[in-house]
Amino acid sequence: DSDDDLSPPRKARADSDDDDLPPPRRRARDSPSRRNEGAAASEKPTTTTSGHGAGLMSGASFREAEGKLRLEREAELAKSEPEKKGETVYRDRRGRKLDVLNEFMRIEGEREGQRRQAREEYEWGKGTTQKRDAALAQEELEAAKDEPFARTADDPKLEKMLKETIRDGDPMRTWAAQRKSERAADDDQRQRKPLYKGPTPPPNRYGIAPGYRWDGVDRGNGWEAKRVAYQAKLTTRKQDRSFWSSADM
Repeated sequence: DSDDDLSPPRKARADSDDDDLPPPRRRARDSPSRRNEGAAASEKPTTTTSGHGAGLMSGASFREAEGKLRLEREAELAKSEPEKKGETVYRDRRGRKLDVLNEFMRIEGEREGQRRQAREEYEWGKGTTQKRDAALAQEELEAAKDEPFARTADDPKLEKMLKETIRDGDPMRTWAAQRKSERAADDDQRQRKPLYKGPTPPPNRYGIAPGYRWDGVDRGNGWEAKRVAYQAKLTTRKQDRSFWSSADM
C-alpha cells in the first residue's frame, strides 16, 4: 500500500503546562487619575493647620510642639509690631503715621487763631465810645477786686457817682447835662490828634489835609497838580457850554 494520500505530519510542540493559558497582555500606561492619586498621596501634608504634626502624638510630644509654636509666633509678632505694646498708632488717610500730641497742638492752634480772628472782627465792628466804655467797665472790675464787699456812706467813688447822676425834676438838670457834654467834648478833643494850621496846602483830588507836622514843602512830582488842573478845566468848559446854550433863552 502507498502513503501518498496521507497528510503531512505536524510539527511536534514542546510539552508545557501553560498551553491552555491566554497570551500575556501588554502593560497599559498609567492613567491620569492614577497619576493624580499617586501625586496626592506623595504630597500629603505632614503637619496640620495649627502647626502640629499629623498623625498620632503623645502628650509630651504635643506639649513640646506647642511650646515651640508659641515661641515662633511671639517672635513673628515682635518682628511685625516693633511699636511699644499698648500704644495706639494713628494714621491719616494715606496710611502715614501721625504724632498725636503735635497734631492736637496744631488743631488747637488753628482753633485759637479762628477765635482770635472772630474777636478782632467783632472789635472792628465797635465804635470808639463802645470801646472806651468797655475799657472803663473792665478797669472798674479790676479795681473792685481790691475793694471791700460793703460800701460805706463816705466812699469817695460812690459819692462821685451820686453827684454825677442826672435825675428827673432836678432844677440843675439842664446845666448838668450841658456841663457833662462839654466835658465829653473836651475829652474827645484831647484824645484827637492835632490838625495842620500852616499855609494853605495844594489841593488834591481826595481833599485830604496834610498832617500837623508838615513843613509846607510839596515834594511830589507835580502829577497830582496836573490832574486837579485838568479836572478844573473840564468843569469850566462844561459851565461855558451850559452858559452858551442858554444865552438866547
